[in-house]
Amino acid sequence: KEAKAKRERALQEYQSGALVFNQKTTVAEYAQKWQDQMDLSADDRSRLKRNCLDLIGGMDITRVRATHIRDCYATVKGKSNSTISKTCGTIKRMFEAMCADGLIGRNPCTGVSRPSGETKARRAMNEVEESIFLSLLDERVRDGKHWYDIALGVTYACGLRPGEVRALPRSNIYLDVKEPFI
Repeated sequence: KEAKAKRERALQEYQSGALVFNQKTTVAEYAQKWQDQMDLSADDRSRLKRNCLDLIGGMDITRVRATHIRDCYATVKGKSNSTISKTCGTIKRMFEAMCADGLIGRNPCTGVSRPSGETKARRAMNEVEESIFLSLLDERVRDGKHWYDIALGVTYACGLRPGEVRALPRSNIYLDVKEPFI
């Protein structure tokens, strides 16, 4: 009974493409199946190809080491923090799936540090930009527009992050004064 259940489970895994019989599976072969199963976006697929598969796609998954992952991570060095996070996170999740599938014993991404990202200096609005912005905001508020318009205005004017703006109570925003403030 147990053997029959095991055989049925293996057959289902084989038919879904999750079961790999050949231990010489390449990173690219596994990535193709994994991407389809995970339903990755086109951007994530492109990022994975450009920053991982083009470098180590032809390698046997059991031969990938931390040094290879460092090479993959190095391709995004100096990019935005968001790009670095998405790229390195996708690569790491793929190798975690290989571990979970029992194809590799240890995730080669473990212990590999992500590269540092580019931090761009932010420029404050000049007086002309601020004047135009506040007049447009004032006009939208008078017209009874949505809270989101005010939130967008607060974001630009005060340099808040979007999450901070969403958490900000309307009662803490003072627009009816000479210099609007929070």
